Amino acid sequence: MKNKKLSSEKILDMNWTYAKTIVLASAVELEIFTHIAHGKKTVNQISKAAKSSRRGIEMLLNALVGLGLAVKNKAGIFTLRPESAEFLVRGKPRYLGDMSLHSLELNKIWLHLTQCVRSGKPYAAVEQKDAAE
Repeated sequence: MKNKKLSSEKILDMNWTYAKTIVLASAVELEIFTHIAHGKKTVNQISKAAKSSRRGIEMLLNALVGLGLAVKNKAGIFTLRPESAEFLVRGKPRYLGDMSLHSLELNKIWLHLTQCVRSGKPYAAVEQKDAAE
């Protein structure tokens, strides 16, 4: 059996996974996908629709492109990938955006994992042991 070259890719990916959740949740909260689906295609148009800074929206849009959720052409026009158009546009039957916001709330709880492991106690008090497990 040949020795496989060790790679840090899995560990590095784990270190940055939370950022994907936060980028997605921020985009959902600002309704970026919905704005693009409704014809807002440039940074200026999207920032106005989202009532947010141009600089911040541009960085968020570029992150969405990097995550494969949006496309940016050479003229700076943004469009949605098919998955984003189907699942992240508010009002669509298969909308999953609220799940992204819920995931963000769950991440806040996960930040206390070390404390829970050390103490053996749940993050939030529960009335019955079965409810905590």
